[in-house]
Parts: sequence; structure tokens; C-alpha cells
Amino acid sequence: NGHDTDPERQMSILYDNRSRIKVRVEQLKTGRRHTQTPRSELARLISNIEVAAVEGAEVSVRANVLIYEDNLRGETIWAARNDYRLRLVEGAFRLVRKKVGLVNNARPVFTLSFLV
Repeated sequence: NGHDTDPERQMSILYDNRSRIKVRVEQLKTGRRHTQTPRSELARLISNIEVAAVEGAEVSVRANVLIYEDNLRGETIWAARNDYRLRLVEGAFRLVRKKVGLVNNARPVFTLSFLV
């Protein structure tokens, strides 16, 4: 329900696959699709990187992420606990899955206009 205040039970889910991401990138390249004008200045910190599991050619990794955003509306700090699934392909790791768990997921997020 919309009144649940337990952060462990609330979440917003965005399922993106490569084709959806490709469509958005192509739209941005046209110059007619803007998420922000002017763009936010961003600084990202990734810490506490932990290998959670290794299963064949795939690795599960966890990390904490902090993103500082500065734009015309002001400053915002985004904090998240991310889970990544990486696959070893031809000697390089490729991202298979990324799950972003925003720390402040118990309240609406109105201004997230970049990839976390």
C-alpha cells in the first residue's frame, strides 16, 4: 500500500535492458531529448567493494555508492547499496545485472535524471 513506512518493504523498480538503454541513448544523441538543461555536475564515490560470490564465469559484487549532484535546484546527495553481477567474457568483465538500492527509498524521488 502507499502508506507503508518500512523502508525494507518499499521500492521503486526500473527494469532496463540493453535495448531500452540504447533507445534512450539514441534519443539523447538527437539533441531533442533533454533530461536537464544545464546538466548537473556529478561526483561519484564507490566504496566497500566486496566480492560476494563466484560461480563459474560470473561474479557477484556489492558496493556502497555516494553521488553528489549540484544543479540549478541546489545540491543533493544520493546514497545507495548496489549489487552487481559480472560475467567474464573474452578476458574482460561485462556487466550482466545492476541492482541499485537507494538508502532514501522510503520517500518519493522526483529529480533523479541520471543513471545511478
